Amino acid sequence: LENEGFQNDLPEVMQRMEQAGVRRCVLGGSDLETSRRIVALAKEHEGVYGAVGVHPHEAKTWTDETEAELEGMLTQPRVVAVGEIGLDYFYDLSPRDQQREVLIKQLALARRMNVPAVFHVRDAHGDMLEVLRERRGELPAGVMHCYSGSVESAKEYLDLGFYLSFAGPVTFKNAHKLQEAARFCPADRLLVETDGKCVYRVKGDPEHPVTRGFVCRKMQHYERTVHSPRRIPTPLRRVGEKGKGEFVPISWEEAVDEITTRWKALIAAYGADTMRLYIM
Repeated sequence: LENEGFQNDLPEVMQRMEQAGVRRCVLGGSDLETSRRIVALAKEHEGVYGAVGVHPHEAKTWTDETEAELEGMLTQPRVVAVGEIGLDYFYDLSPRDQQREVLIKQLALARRMNVPAVFHVRDAHGDMLEVLRERRGELPAGVMHCYSGSVESAKEYLDLGFYLSFAGPVTFKNAHKLQEAARFCPADRLLVETDGKCVYRVKGDPEHPVTRGFVCRKMQHYERTVHSPRRIPTPLRRVGEKGKGEFVPISWEEAVDEITTRWKALIAAYGADTMRLYIM
């Protein structure tokens, strides 16, 4: 929604978002300019939350002043996370050593400000996991946004305490690896997002929060109609001893009910602002 393409019809988009039942959304920053726009939108619209940060593409622009400004943004209303941060070796728009350095600085910022991180990782899961393993026990909470990795990487991210968020590509017919990861992910660690406007379109429209519902329906559609187990992203529930029990498949309806119940209990106990909800 911070993208300039939405500025002329933002009220209409917000109305469609509400009509589709999307009560809150989180916008992810990519540099200082987009982060500033996100802070302004979060102040203006009650259902809009923000993540502010420097994307790996823009790591080359990082300065000490960047960190200071981001820290100030994180004190503003409904700014709830640092992101997008991470590593992108597909485009390599910033030098890799600089991407890594800026990632580490923003991990420390999120930890210091006690907010979660939103991670962008593309063709760099090995190096990302190396950075995270080295800081085990000192990491912020976080979500692997628009997850694109393997089941093996998913296991490590989950063991580190992170959530996995799946966007439109999980619905692609040839996305077998990604669907395996979605099927493996426990229901209480699984999120669904749009990643607008970069990776997916519905009938030619730029992605807005309404598209999230389309992604959910497509995932349910796979469960009902696709017979190959490699192509069904089925949610799982862990049973038995905490952290050690086996995973059993459950329906998407059960998964949604379970996640909703858990979040309602947490919100009732701690309040929505304290929980820093990441809902896309």
